[in-house]
Amino acid sequence: MRSIITLAALVAAVLPITAVSAQTMRAYTVRATRLYSGPLRNYPSVRYVGRGVRVSMHGCLRDWSWCDVTYRANRGWVAGDDLRVSHNGRRRGIAADMGVGVISFTFGSYWNTHYQGRRFYGERQRWQRQYDTAYRPEWGEREQRRDEGPRSNHGQYRNRQQSVDQPRMDHGKPDRRPHP
Repeated sequence: MRSIITLAALVAAVLPITAVSAQTMRAYTVRATRLYSGPLRNYPSVRYVGRGVRVSMHGCLRDWSWCDVTYRANRGWVAGDDLRVSHNGRRRGIAADMGVGVISFTFGSYWNTHYQGRRFYGERQRWQRQYDTAYRPEWGEREQRRDEGPRSNHGQYRNRQQSVDQPRMDHGKPDRRPHP
């Protein structure tokens, strides 16, 4: 009986460490940057992060453009180009063969979990609209809100070559300017 309790205590002590190390990895900033509340530079800034700073990386979007990180108890998104990971003894840019997890960005659950105490959370509906209009397929499965029915492809943005860092300016509306 005593050996079973000892084994259970040992397993309980080791499991959380293993789970955390499997979910996060160490990364470093290449340059001074900002931690954003979403994977675009026009989302509110959470905090400034200096050059060469170590962060805990939880994973990146499937195109490696943005990564979800924690720095000093602040959770947010950093552009993938601004990060390096230790790989084979050297710091390298993020790539698929490095064991970096692929994650999704769903606005509602992410903001509810990490930003309820922040000042910008009071403008949550504005930023929800930002998510709805600027959504990109590389963010993962599109969030289904309770107040909506199934989504169609009608709301997808037109220019798929547009930079991740530049928001759509047409907000999904047709161009109503008179044509010459």
